[in-house]
Amino acid sequence: MEVCLRSLLKGGDEVEIIIVDDGSTDDTGRIADSYALKFPKIVKAIHQPTAVTGQAS
Repeated sequence: MEVCLRSLLKGGDEVEIIIVDDGSTDDTGRIADSYALKFPKIVKAIHQPTAVTGQAS
């Protein structure tokens, strides 16, 4: 995930990165929060409960 984020950040202020963590059990939430703090104008971290299969949010 961090390799992907670093690549996307090369776009500078021309991009907006939205990371949605829906209850992952790895470090996704921590990484998302870290990048959102470092790049608040570019990266947004959203945390939500795991979606039920077939349910749109």
